[in-house]
Amino acid sequence: MAQKKANNNANGLRQEILNEIGNLRVVTRDIISRFQSNLEAKMVWCINSLSSFDEDSPEAVRDREQLALMLQVLHEVKLKPKKGRMKDIRRITEAVDLLYAKLID
Repeated sequence: MAQKKANNNANGLRQEILNEIGNLRVVTRDIISRFQSNLEAKMVWCINSLSSFDEDSPEAVRDREQLALMLQVLHEVKLKPKKGRMKDIRRITEAVDLLYAKLID
């Protein structure tokens, strides 16, 4: 009888673990989706900001230097997307955050 209770308890624990993993899977998808939306919104803001760049403005010389630095940052981002690593996401996020911060100033 004790063996049967232990098996039932183990089956109950196993089922609870399966449920929790399923819940984590759903939450993970939601977090990734929201993260992607936020990151893409920053990218779109940067694109819009850079699209409205005025070459004839008095600040254009300083802006050209900043633009060259931003381009260098983008060129230095090394990615291996086929590996699907968080390291690549972090590198993209850092580059976008840096560009966003420079453009917001």
